[in-house]
Amino acid sequence: MVFAIIAAAVALFVLAASYEAYRIAFKGVKKKEEKLDLPDNPGSAPYRERSRELVDGMLKRKFEKVAITSRDGLKLTGRYYHVKDGAPLHIQFHGYRSCSDRDFSGGAAMAPKLGYNALAVDQRAHRESEGRTITFGVKERFDAVDWAYWAAERFDCPIILSGISMGAATVLMASNQKLPENVVGIIADCPYSSPKAIIEKVARQRGLPGGISWALGKLGALIYGGVWMKSGVDAISSVRSTKLDILLIHGEADSFVPVEMSREIKAAAPDRIDLQIFPGADHGISYLTDEKRYEDLIADFTKRAVEKFRKK
Repeated sequence: MVFAIIAAAVALFVLAASYEAYRIAFKGVKKKEEKLDLPDNPGSAPYRERSRELVDGMLKRKFEKVAITSRDGLKLTGRYYHVKDGAPLHIQFHGYRSCSDRDFSGGAAMAPKLGYNALAVDQRAHRESEGRTITFGVKERFDAVDWAYWAAERFDCPIILSGISMGAATVLMASNQKLPENVVGIIADCPYSSPKAIIEKVARQRGLPGGISWALGKLGALIYGGVWMKSGVDAISSVRSTKLDILLIHGEADSFVPVEMSREIKAAAPDRIDLQIFPGADHGISYLTDEKRYEDLIADFTKRAVEKFRKK
């Protein structure tokens, strides 16, 4: 009897702890909860005003609202920004609990100058896209593939999958999937190497045991989110078998996703990946620290992608 009571108490504790882990790490965020300003950390402070200028500029841009249905039945939404007919298309995937209006406001400013069209998608469980569970790229990678096929059917142009933070990890995890021939490259800004690595890192940063936090989070995602966080689904293993060229960008002073994670990704496919590190840049603000260098990198990569598409 005593053992049964103890076992029940332990089970209840595990269930409660796994739910808390799910709530903290995996629960989605809707539009009313969005934050358009940069995170409140010392590294972002000098660029807060410029970031808001870019966000305001993006909010004023005209767009066409579009949507697809994911392979597991969710309505996923996005906004198409047209610059010119026949231009290359960047499909943009924002970061964890963020939105494209902030994460790709710099990309919006670049698009007219560099001459590309953009499709800014709302990741599942964000903004107007359906879903209640963020899966750190495990399911989002298939959404990226589905958006690529939608775009390939609509536009006869080269397509680049572009992402920042979790969005960067998402497009890297999609890099070894069967993609339409129009997809000719990937741009990934400050990605993490794997869901496990980033969750354990953040847990340790908060004074919690990394391994236990990951185990509880994984259990919570399964019980409360209906998602199995399958091992081996990560950026490193995905890029090893990709045939796409990848531009990898990371801030050297990233306080959320360590730059070492991008170095690990680069090492997994050194011939395919060009890693560009921005000195002094915190998480997701490499563009703000050196706009010209960032634009030159995007322009050069896009140009080479277009040339490759035309040779097919």
